[in-house]
Amino acid sequence: MSNGQVFVSYNWRDENERGIVGQLKQATTAAGLTLVRDSEEIGYGESIAAFMNRLGDAPHIVLVLSDSYFKSKYCMYELQKIKQLADFRQRVNPVVLSGFRLDDAAAQVGYRDYWEKEKARVDGELMKGGAAGAVPIATEITRYAEFNLHIIDWMSELADMNALTEAIHVGTNFAALIERICLQDGAAGRDAASDKFIAGVAGQVRHALANSTALHDALRKFAVSAGKSNAIDAAMHLCEAEFEVAVEQYLMPATRECLKIIARTNRRDSEVWSAAKKILAQLTLLVVQKEWINETAEHQQLANADFRFEMPVYTWLGVEVVSARYRQMTPQFATAPGKADAEGEGAMADTALESGWDDDYAVDALLLDVWKRVFPASPRSVLTSSDLAILQATLKSYEKKKTKHYYIAIAAEERTALTRPAVYQKFRAKLPAATVIFFGSNSTREVLRVADEYDFLVVVRDFLNLPEQMDGSP
Repeated sequence: MSNGQVFVSYNWRDENERGIVGQLKQATTAAGLTLVRDSEEIGYGESIAAFMNRLGDAPHIVLVLSDSYFKSKYCMYELQKIKQLADFRQRVNPVVLSGFRLDDAAAQVGYRDYWEKEKARVDGELMKGGAAGAVPIATEITRYAEFNLHIIDWMSELADMNALTEAIHVGTNFAALIERICLQDGAAGRDAASDKFIAGVAGQVRHALANSTALHDALRKFAVSAGKSNAIDAAMHLCEAEFEVAVEQYLMPATRECLKIIARTNRRDSEVWSAAKKILAQLTLLVVQKEWINETAEHQQLANADFRFEMPVYTWLGVEVVSARYRQMTPQFATAPGKADAEGEGAMADTALESGWDDDYAVDALLLDVWKRVFPASPRSVLTSSDLAILQATLKSYEKKKTKHYYIAIAAEERTALTRPAVYQKFRAKLPAATVIFFGSNSTREVLRVADEYDFLVVVRDFLNLPEQMDGSP
């Protein structure tokens, strides 16, 4: 574990020109991490080498890579020390400054030649100077020889890591870098799988906040007013709070404060509202009991591609949240002012039809309903074999990419065409990629980590209607 410390290896010239380490410090501080840099750690008269050795042993190191970096004896010494310990790729987090390329073979050879020349230069000075100062100079010559020998391998290994661009790091407030560090620290905890999932959700929340500085700042303000530290990771703070507290005490008032300065007609299209909805959806995933997800037969059925399964939840919202958690994708909520429910945008109610004993008619009607939902701009009165092939491939693609989320949800007390075995089997044969969910079973096992599932639904519904509530709409 790192105790929240993140070391940074960089060249001072780059920092004077770019200021990227200063920006990284702000981002890590906001995430509850401590950025450890030489200018703040090495006091007057203290050992530079001792700090570089500490950096080399650290579990998390950010490398700010540039031409100046690979020509600095101090940076190369730090990189050499880092490489001496195991788990190099897990410990380092590279940031490549714009205009610099790690994977340029000719440049790699150039840096090798640079250190060969530096070695020869210092070697020549040693020969001229006689024995005086020979030991430290000889040590430096040995280091230059090491740099010359290994620099191509070092650069090649770093080039193989997806470092992202300087613009992406700065533009997202270093969200991917911070997420990687937090996820690694979380995975080392007592419940690695759970911590990893929470860290992943927190990472998605950070990505959303990176697109709305106003919402990020407002969340921090409300957290501080509640007695939390000013140096807070707003994303992790939301993920660690109880759902109702996270939404009603932090996310909702922060969103309201940001929306009130936006024109009414623009609120639903604003970056603030888009970010807030994404955050809400991610937080709902944490409401699902991880034990139920990991252990139930229903989860195993889904893994085996069985498209019919039951969920012991009682609301449309519960179906959306649990099934989204199954697939580890973002829930897609829909509601409207005056509507009682909040549900999945891709949820399709089973068609209420009186088909008598004509099972084929019921199956065709169900298939047509699915088509209309998936392709609303391409109306059909009858589906051809080609249409069915397109529908099947499209649903499979959505499942593979974990994007849109279409499913037919049937409450346990309903009696519909799909509850008849003959209809169900024919429907499955024609569209095996479809998902049919039976929910509201008699199981007494808790699935959602909330006191009352209907209260949970109302919290989500009220949040989704926030822009209209601010307008005084019903």
